Amino acid sequence: MGKRGPRPKPTALRILEGNPGHKKMSGNEPKPDPAIPTCPSWLPATAKAEWLRVSRELYAMAFLVVPIEVPWPDTARPTAIGTSPSA
Repeated sequence: MGKRGPRPKPTALRILEGNPGHKKMSGNEPKPDPAIPTCPSWLPATAKAEWLRVSRELYAMAFLVVPIEVPWPDTARPTAIGTSPSA
């Protein structure tokens, strides 16, 4: 069974809202570095261009970060309908 009650708010959100309850704030949250992730090599040229365009915009808005150690297995890679992941 999971924990009861609402999930705790992230520290950054509590700082923005002003911490009205004066609860102790956790400093143990992971803080990923803002960066543009590398483009997957298996994307077609048009998708790579779109990746670069969108990632630059998201990075400029401080909305894009590199995840902390999230490996993608080959079987989880998105593919077009009717094609195999190894193509």
